[in-house]
Order: sequence, then C-alpha cells, then structure tokens
Amino acid sequence: MTKEEFRVIFSNELIGAFPSTEINKFTTKLYWEHFREIPVDKFAEAAHRAVSELSFFPKIGQLNKYLNDIAGVISYDEACVLIEEVLDKSYNGSWKSSDYPEIVGNIIEKCGGVSYMRQMTADTKLITLKKIYNDIVQDIKKKNNEVKQLR
Repeated sequence: MTKEEFRVIFSNELIGAFPSTEINKFTTKLYWEHFREIPVDKFAEAAHRAVSELSFFPKIGQLNKYLNDIAGVISYDEACVLIEEVLDKSYNGSWKSSDYPEIVGNIIEKCGGVSYMRQMTADTKLITLKKIYNDIVQDIKKKNNEVKQLR
C-alpha cells in the first residue's frame, strides 16, 4: 500500500470514526511502519471491521487480528494444539497433512519435520514454533494476490 492510500484509510476511516481520540504524527508513523506492507484492500477491510465492532480507536494488535481473520489464518494457539496432535498421531504414522490447515504443515516442514520436532526441548520448540508461525503469517498478510484460506 502506498503512504497516501494508508493516510486516506487511516484518516477517513479510523480517525474519522473515533474523533475524540487524539492521534499525533508519531502514532500515525507507528501504524504506517507496522502496516505499510499490507495490501490496501486488506487494510481497508480491517479498518472497516474495527470501526464496526470496536468502541475505541483500535490498537495495532486488534487490527492484526482482523487481518489474520481476513487472510484466514488460524491463531498461534490453535496451530500449536494441532501440531501437538500431529506429533501424537505420528507415532503410529496415522496423520495426513491434508487433514490439517495448510499452515500447520508449513510450520512442521520449516521445523525440519515431525521427527526433528520431537527431538527439540519444550523451550526450543515453543520459540521455534512462534518464530516460524509469525514469519508465515507475515508472508501471508503481505501477499498482493488473493490469499487462499488456511483453515
């Protein structure tokens, strides 16, 4: 999205909907830095949802949740639960990647596979999963073409 597209959406949609909120240039810059790589249509939809559902000016995290919903991304917690299920099922070889959201298979693949994940300590696994999950979600949100559903 261009800076001008961001300013229009940010000013007209968000600031216009919450006129009692004082937004300074530093806040605007922070939001721009965070969302500048997001496609304009996705940011506009997230802003529209925020205006429709929230009583106060949205925080960056709230807009990120809307963007994840728009992109069809499951939450980190949901992904972890499903990955643990895969690890349990894989002992007897009974899991298929087609039975799970695509993001789960991508995370397992980027971690080196099920057998490698079993060798990780609990702390290492959590840190690795969080980083890979965040990287995948950022890539999904940055795509300019239609994002296929990852649910």
